[in-house]
Amino acid sequence: PLKRQIETGETFDVAILTPPLIEDLVKQGKVAAGTKSDIAKAGIGVAGRTGAPRPDISTPEAFKRALINAKSIVYSKEGQSGTAMAKLIDRLGIAAEMKPKTVLETRSGHTAIAVVEGKAELGFTIISEILPVSGAELVGPLPAELQSYVVFTAAISPNARDAKAARAFINFFMAPSALPVLKSKGMEPG
Repeated sequence: PLKRQIETGETFDVAILTPPLIEDLVKQGKVAAGTKSDIAKAGIGVAGRTGAPRPDISTPEAFKRALINAKSIVYSKEGQSGTAMAKLIDRLGIAAEMKPKTVLETRSGHTAIAVVEGKAELGFTIISEILPVSGAELVGPLPAELQSYVVFTAAISPNARDAKAARAFINFFMAPSALPVLKSKGMEPG
């Protein structure tokens, strides 16, 4: 959705999106070439309702069992984490079994909220989108063998009001002092 806003002429100084989206915007001339920086990455996690039983997701086999045993699951219809989950479910060989109990969330950043609203038992999205949601709980990250990361890349508008300030803003996210904040929000340095 943010990329579409930029494509339709929304003004901005700094855009923070995934690398493929930034690359496409560079090709369109919507962000300045040579200004992009990977600032953070976030792994995919499992969201459950606060206080609900937490399934074992510690190994690929346990994770697959948790999916199969879930009454319903939700992940984003758009975005990198949703695409990664669809591919993972297919890779695990359970796509047909999961299809009738899968909800595709269309609201950007609302997967964990859908779990709280009771639309699904388990949600799959980046950890940084689970932690701030009241009523949602991080069951845990995907097992390392199955993990996929969403990278956040920042770039500057060719029409930035102050390109120097925009660069300083991006550098702030990459400074060592930002590391504790990134980690507390479920992210790692880019």
